[in-house]
This record gives sequence, structure tokens and C-alpha cells, in this order.
Amino acid sequence: LFFNPELVTKSFVIPEPLNTVLFFVTGLILIAIKVGVRYWRASRMRSKALRLSVDDLYDLAPGEFEELSAELYRVLGYRAQRTGKSGDHGIDVVVRSRDGQKTIVQCKRWQKPLGEALIRDFYGTMQHEGASHGTIIATSGFTPQAIEWAKGTPISLRDGGEFLRAWDKAVKKRQNKTNRN
Repeated sequence: LFFNPELVTKSFVIPEPLNTVLFFVTGLILIAIKVGVRYWRASRMRSKALRLSVDDLYDLAPGEFEELSAELYRVLGYRAQRTGKSGDHGIDVVVRSRDGQKTIVQCKRWQKPLGEALIRDFYGTMQHEGASHGTIIATSGFTPQAIEWAKGTPISLRDGGEFLRAWDKAVKKRQNKTNRN
């Protein structure tokens, strides 16, 4: 067929124009499925976030915790993409604001508070990535040295309780907007 394209003048199985119509209908169905699955996952994450306690955050899979963090930024009106790969230099979520500012997020489900060394490494990653801001979400919080080191830097430190309160606040804000319209 490659050397003699005249042999392929019409479909072998489905005649034209039905072949073309089926091709486009199949594409539209696949797009609808993809959008539906994305919407279902987002709504599942939102409802899950409202029922969680700080202790429940430890039970989440790492990917779930990262996706929950990304979804929080989406609810707040940002574009957020979970990196979901190894070798990402500790970047779990990349967030873009409406004006194009880049924020990177690192999610840690650790049982002990995060120390200063991790904050310093994250700051280096921010500079390497050209991010204007960085956020570390840690279920267990941070050591006093880490909190002190982060002062004066464009790094926000959020423990598990603050993360869940941010979810409550974001959902209430979204509900108020919906009720006004």
C-alpha cells in the first residue's frame, strides 16, 4: 500500500461518508469521557477534602495528597498541574496565576516536623525553576529553625491544619460566589 496508494481509494470495511462521521463522533465521545472523568475526580477530591482531619492526611497516598493540593489551587482560581514524577527536584505541583506568576509547591506527609535543610533546598529549587513564590505543605508542621529561616523569603509554610482550613475557606468562598449569581 505504501508503494501503490491507488489501492486505497475507498474504505475496506465502512463506506464513506459514514466512515468520516463515525471517526468524528468517536473523537467527540472520547473527549466527553475525558472531561467527565476529570470533573468526577475534581468533585471527588473536593468532597474528600471537606471530610478530612489532619490525621487522615497521613492515610492518603502521596499522589492523592499532591492532587488534593493541586485541586485546592484550582478551586482558588489558579492553573495547577501536579508533576507526578520522580526527579522533579521536590516540585509536586506547579501553579500559575492569571498574570503568569509561577509558584511551586512541595507536599510532605511526614510524621515529624520539617527542618531548616529542607527549606533551604526548596529555596534553591525555587531559584533554579524561576518561581516567584513557593509553598511547602507539611502534615506535621515545621521546626522553629525552619520557620525562622523561611522568614523574609517568598516561601509559605503550611501545616496540615492550615491546609485543611484553606480548603474550608476556599469552598465557602466558592459557595458564596455561586449563591450571588
